[in-house]
Amino acid sequence: MGVELKPETQAFVRELVAKGAYSSEQEAIEAALTIMRLDVEDAEAERQAIQEGLDSPFHAFDAQDTIRRGNHRWQARHRK
Repeated sequence: MGVELKPETQAFVRELVAKGAYSSEQEAIEAALTIMRLDVEDAEAERQAIQEGLDSPFHAFDAQDTIRRGNHRWQARHRK
């Protein structure tokens, strides 16, 4: 596969190799693509988790009941 990079991207890759971050331009580009692949996979996993949450049964939230139960627990702990 042949790929053409913008001059500034080529310079960046060459700079990384010159600084010793990677042993070759090929290695630097493969590392960048690996990071991109992992980002895509993470985003897909997050989308799936969100969808699973949306698809799960809804449990109604009753604020007054939650406050009442919290007050009962507090009173039970602080009774003398």
